[in-house]
Amino acid sequence: DLAEGKPTMPIILARQKANAADANLITEAIEQGDRTKFTDVKRIIDATGALDATIAQAHEEAKAAQAQLKALPESIYTQALAAIADIAIQRNN
Repeated sequence: DLAEGKPTMPIILARQKANAADANLITEAIEQGDRTKFTDVKRIIDATGALDATIAQAHEEAKAAQAQLKALPESIYTQALAAIADIAIQRNN
C-alpha cells in the first residue's frame, strides 16, 4: 500500500501520533511511493502503537456491526454478515 500511495489506517494513525519529523517522513513515503522508507515507516507505526490502535478499532467496528444485525430477524444472511465481520478482524494482511 505504501508503494502505491495508499494511506491505510495504521499509516494515518501513525502520522497523527508521530512527531513532526516522522509525520513528514510518512507523508513523503506515501507521496513518492518510496519503498526504501518502508523500514522507517514500520518503525514509526510500531513506536506510535498505530497498528494496535487499528486492530482495536476494527474489533469495535465489527462488534458494532454485529450488534446492529441483532435488530434484524435471524437468517442465513445475517449469520453470513456476522461471520464476515469475524473474518475481517482475523485477517493478518
